[in-house]
Amino acid sequence: MKIALDNQVFSLQDRGGISRYFCELSSALVAAGDDVVITSILHRNLHLLECNAARNVGVGLPGQAGIIARSFAPLASFISDALIPYFKPDLVHLTYYRPARRKRRPHPTVVTVHDMIPEKYPDMTSRQDPAVQWKKEAILSADHVICVSHNTKRELQEAVALNDKKISVVHHGIRPFFTTALNRPHERPYLLYVGHRGGYKNFANLVKAVGARKILRDSFDVVAFGGPPFSEQERDEIKRAGISAARYSGDDAALAAFYRHAVAFIYPSLHEGFGLPPLEAMAQQCPVIASSESSIPEILEDAAMYFSPRDIEAAAEAIQTVVYDRQVSAALVDRGMKQFKKYTWERCAAETRAAYRAAIG
Repeated sequence: MKIALDNQVFSLQDRGGISRYFCELSSALVAAGDDVVITSILHRNLHLLECNAARNVGVGLPGQAGIIARSFAPLASFISDALIPYFKPDLVHLTYYRPARRKRRPHPTVVTVHDMIPEKYPDMTSRQDPAVQWKKEAILSADHVICVSHNTKRELQEAVALNDKKISVVHHGIRPFFTTALNRPHERPYLLYVGHRGGYKNFANLVKAVGARKILRDSFDVVAFGGPPFSEQERDEIKRAGISAARYSGDDAALAAFYRHAVAFIYPSLHEGFGLPPLEAMAQQCPVIASSESSIPEILEDAAMYFSPRDIEAAAEAIQTVVYDRQVSAALVDRGMKQFKKYTWERCAAETRAAYRAAIG
């Protein structure tokens, strides 16, 4: 099968979950014998720079030069669309959401819905941001839609009237990354949080939960990996909770070291489309304590200790149980090692190919 990916997400992101998804997926498709071409004429994406499997007809401008790529994103989109017919693909997989003026296309199209968070939390989305409307138009005009979880599919169908046959649920894969670091990267025992922290990510309630129990405050620091430096509001919340917290950043090897040496990984998010960090933690033999909402239990099944993310006391109780009960912690590690292995990019590619066949008809 000949598949074309457009430029959209590679012009928008330096790195990130969506662009990583398309690079991993395209590599797995190529390994299975498909021909994948990416028409990203000018981009700034680090994942695409490292992706050698698919043919990319464009040029990458990493670092500061990436500002140029972002500035020329509209022109790059126009050229990308113009080039696609030249390759005579069987279908086009959109990497993000095109505006309505581009919805008439000569090839079957597939679009992936990664989450419905802007629709569930409209107060967290700028009213000037047209992406929500573009998303709806892209979904309605696509020949087939891929959702990354059954929960996302349910939420999509609540928001948009779509025939069930037009939607496929295809879970992401995970490619674990490892480290050779033997020393703990933070001096004191710590509870780990990964990624951006604002809004629905619910980091503030994690801070409050650790601060709610003296035994947790005295025994553990909270370490946040990734995301921006702590804001003044976050520093105030940390101070009020009476806990010690630190923020780090780095590459995948550094992240692997933090997963490996954490007492537990905490995932307090109110909403996720899929959610890779807890699976990454499981791959590093780190016990996972997670929110019981949205797609999270679907993806993690019995391999996590769950709590209601809006209930501070429930979160504190779950954390205390895992970090002080060695049998519970060991059982979570054992189940986690089995759970993350269910999510491979080879399986993701095979199921995506079935969605492509449905789009082609």
